[in-house]
Amino acid sequence: MSANMYRVGDYVFFETSSTAPYQIRRIEELNKTQNGNVEAKVMCFYRRRDISNTLILLADKHHILHNYAAQEDHLSMTTTIVTDLQWSSQAGLTVLVF
Repeated sequence: MSANMYRVGDYVFFETSSTAPYQIRRIEELNKTQNGNVEAKVMCFYRRRDISNTLILLADKHHILHNYAAQEDHLSMTTTIVTDLQWSSQAGLTVLVF
């Protein structure tokens, strides 16, 4: 029996082979079964070398699209802030821009 305590959100390492690197998992849920064992629902993390080229292309495409959307969100927030700063300066307030 292991003396380790794990919680939801913890990252754990799995050894599937003594010659392979550890696999990385994050615990999403912990459930106790009727017979007293604990089952864990985990999120799996993969190294690029461990997935197919098709999936790498898909992941890269998703990453690029996600970053583009994040930049658009940042630009719209910046526009709102600039508008607010212009309004504030008209109201006679000192505005510091970093």
